[in-house]
Amino acid sequence: MSMNDDDRTGPAHTWPRRNGRTRRLRRHRSTLVVSAAVAALAALAACSSGSVASDDDAPAASATERPETGELSDEYDLAALQRDTDAICATGVTGVQVMVQTYEPEPWIATCGVADLESGEPVPRDSHFRAGSTAKTLMATVILQLSDEGELSLDDPVRDYLPDLVDDAGGPAGELTVRHLLQHTGGVRNYTEDSIDLDALLTALFEGDGDPPDSAPAEDFAADALRAGLEFTPGTSWEYSNTGYVLLGMVGEAVTGNRWDDEVSRRIIEPLGLDRTYVGANAIDLPEPRAQGYLELEPGEQLPVPPAGYGVVSADGGLVTTPSDMIAFFQGLLRGDLLAAETLAEMQDVVDIGEPFTAAVPLPAQYGLGLELAPLSCGAAYWHHGGDTLDFVHENAFADGGEYGVVISVSTQTFGADDTLWEAMAALRDNALCGRHAL
Repeated sequence: MSMNDDDRTGPAHTWPRRNGRTRRLRRHRSTLVVSAAVAALAALAACSSGSVASDDDAPAASATERPETGELSDEYDLAALQRDTDAICATGVTGVQVMVQTYEPEPWIATCGVADLESGEPVPRDSHFRAGSTAKTLMATVILQLSDEGELSLDDPVRDYLPDLVDDAGGPAGELTVRHLLQHTGGVRNYTEDSIDLDALLTALFEGDGDPPDSAPAEDFAADALRAGLEFTPGTSWEYSNTGYVLLGMVGEAVTGNRWDDEVSRRIIEPLGLDRTYVGANAIDLPEPRAQGYLELEPGEQLPVPPAGYGVVSADGGLVTTPSDMIAFFQGLLRGDLLAAETLAEMQDVVDIGEPFTAAVPLPAQYGLGLELAPLSCGAAYWHHGGDTLDFVHENAFADGGEYGVVISVSTQTFGADDTLWEAMAALRDNALCGRHAL
């Protein structure tokens, strides 16, 4: 559906009261930053993660055993992929694109639905989408490279790099280390919980002139969140925090003297040839080819989110990419093209994170340093880091050292209204990775 000027007049729309599940979405899977064209603009950036109770009496977070590697079969084919993709569209979303990297030279691609409800055109293959919190994996990789180079240590206090901010916060903030931020074990409050007025954003977007309200940069929100005090003593529990990755972007800038997105471009995007991936200030707009992204607040009410001006620029979620570029990134990372072997192993040293956030992630969910690990039904395990935005849902999964992978982009954000979308995505991922096609 479209929203013309007449649609914006009349009684103000009342945004539906979001239930507890959606409040959890805002806290644990979301990054929402609002700003003008030169600052952060609204989006939800996500990680497929849940949380455990957090208090000072909680046991210390510790590394846990990884799931067994298991065996994958070779029964899946392109027809089965299309069937599973169609099942995602059957949940009511507008459009889906999926890419599966097999052991064949060319990946499999499946799409369903439409790129735009007005035109009815099909979803473009390998098109741009907002990947949200998958940006955290890129940011983590930069920090780990700096560790490889001896520019920082993962166990350095954050205060070494952000002294004024940490001193202003006081209290246990002085105990925070770089590793705590990478692994979400620092107890840093999620600024997206306290600093963002989502209803005001939605009202401006769909009832005003289409421009988001101005807001302070995410770095200011992160400073406010740190001053508000920690949720728990660093290292004693796990709680997903977008704020932590904003702070990591600031740490990277303090070490290198360059913006976080410039370092991601120089260290990751350019070496891997990710010509259709954009981060930070370059991720505000969604370029062609693309599907129109929609926000569904009530079943059947799908509102188009403008493709220009609604990207995140901070290190917790500022990422626009394509399925093929996502595959190239995760393959390069997991093959060891970006990090020393010992550092990659450290990135993959996981802690339990408790109940997963969505039906798309099975137990036991575990988190490393910017990567999440979860099991498959066949006994194998996969690495991933998904992301939600205001208009897209993104999941990915990589097994066999990154050689076999799946990327899913859904161009409708439902705010986790029910589990059907997540269950359909989980089924595709499980079927593709457990029933892999091998030469």
